[in-house]
Amino acid sequence: MLPTEVRENKTQTLAEERKGKLKKRKEKRRRRLKKRKWKNNQGRCYEYTGEDEVDLGGGGDYRGSDGRAQRSDGQLCTYSLIGKFLTCRPFNRKAAITTLKRAWGLEEGVQMIEVGTNLFQLKFQTEFEMDRVFKGGPWSFDNQVLLLTHWKAGMTADNVRFDSVALWVQIWGTPFDLVSPKTAETVGSRLGSVVEVENKQKLDGQCYFMRVKVSIPIAKPIRRGAFLAGSDGKSHWVTFKYERLPLFCHFCGLLGHDFKHCASYFVAAKKDGDVICQYGDWLKATGARARSPPRRKFDRDDAGVKVDRQTDRTRQVSPETVNGDGGVTLQNPRE
Repeated sequence: MLPTEVRENKTQTLAEERKGKLKKRKEKRRRRLKKRKWKNNQGRCYEYTGEDEVDLGGGGDYRGSDGRAQRSDGQLCTYSLIGKFLTCRPFNRKAAITTLKRAWGLEEGVQMIEVGTNLFQLKFQTEFEMDRVFKGGPWSFDNQVLLLTHWKAGMTADNVRFDSVALWVQIWGTPFDLVSPKTAETVGSRLGSVVEVENKQKLDGQCYFMRVKVSIPIAKPIRRGAFLAGSDGKSHWVTFKYERLPLFCHFCGLLGHDFKHCASYFVAAKKDGDVICQYGDWLKATGARARSPPRRKFDRDDAGVKVDRQTDRTRQVSPETVNGDGGVTLQNPRE
């Protein structure tokens, strides 16, 4: 038997050793948990520790040299939109910014800053102007549409996402008894998220088509038409026309590129030679808010009306100017 004093000293030593081991184990675990992996823009994997997580401050209000509260950068971004041009072509950024500012009537009322490759931050002075620009789209430069989204806290050039563009869609060929804002909204919901539906006034004298503004996904081809179930039990084909339709591919139907930059078209052309495009410029509406069907291409000639291109005057063609084969002989009025 060991003396009591020796046993107590040994027990105390063992307790201290266990305590030290437990402390080292906790410290090792804490360091292991601090090490987490992250990826950079090139996809390379890294590990960072607690030293990388130093709080650099920022955000919130701060006080200037006069002691008054100043707005932080986060508050300056409140009335901001993030924009990106949906295109495969190079474009003049300075000209695009100048053109858009003039179109908005805000040469001095908005800052358009490039914050990434083909990525812009639009800083407005008022919420009204920001909302007017956001809802007044689509905006485009050189037939290249500008995608817009609202700024959010924590948004960076790496995590901002654009997935749709809002376009006015004209629905042609609807049976007369189905023409209504409700039908337009139902059809628009099949194309994407409905933003706005045009409410026709009862006193309007013409109604060739219905209009609905739809947020169309850019990852899917645009729709050319759809079948609409009529009250007679039959399916009726209705066609779609898009107002201010930007650059799109006539082969795959996707927005943002033409068939010259389409990989699917390249594969099909290499395989079959002659390729038939299922899309075309006939999907573009002739006017943003046209109320009449498109005019015939040669209606002036059919009506016996002649246009003098040099003097930009329209005059009636006399019977003497019509030759024997039915053609029209153009004469210069100056002769």
